[in-house]
Amino acid sequence: MFDFRDYRGHADDKTIRYMMEIPFLIYLSDTTKNKYPELGDKIKSSLNRPYMTDDIIHTILDIVGIETKEGKDVGIFGGIGSKYHRPYGSGKEEYYVENLLEEIDHPGEWCIDFTTQKLYLFPPEHFDENLLSIVSDTTPLINIINSNHIKIENISFKNHLGDGVIIKNATECLIAGCNFKNILGDALIIQGGKQNRIQSNNFEYIRR
Repeated sequence: MFDFRDYRGHADDKTIRYMMEIPFLIYLSDTTKNKYPELGDKIKSSLNRPYMTDDIIHTILDIVGIETKEGKDVGIFGGIGSKYHRPYGSGKEEYYVENLLEEIDHPGEWCIDFTTQKLYLFPPEHFDENLLSIVSDTTPLINIINSNHIKIENISFKNHLGDGVIIKNATECLIAGCNFKNILGDALIIQGGKQNRIQSNNFEYIRR
């Protein structure tokens, strides 16, 4: 709240680092550190790396050494993996590894190096680079707030991680003849206002 501007709250359309970044602590007892020194070294080496809570299940499985029926899941997060620096074990585990550049050998496979912000992709056959879309933004494509008499016509909105168009507390706005495709959020949202119209739009693969 009010860290650097006159604003309070938590909203996708006004995302700042203070809303997204949270502390992440891992505690190891003295007994654990003495018994598994390589575990402590592994955790220390990951300090200050980018991390998403989506991956926490993989991290926990790796730390406590739980193996699933498919084998042991070893996530390479906050950088990029190397097949020459494998997790501690007996050497007989059936590992499957995520985000490992050396193991990309089939079309459609990819990995990302968070430290250099590079994406490595093995493109599919008959690949047309003009059709490639790489998206990471989740903010709405268009936000119409407290506005009147706005027309959006014959525009294509596609390949987006967030919402398409949001109309909030507006009057007599028109969205007509537009195409919405591969929108992970809601294609159109109307909140409040009056006499707004949605006319003859096409929607494909929304919220999938």
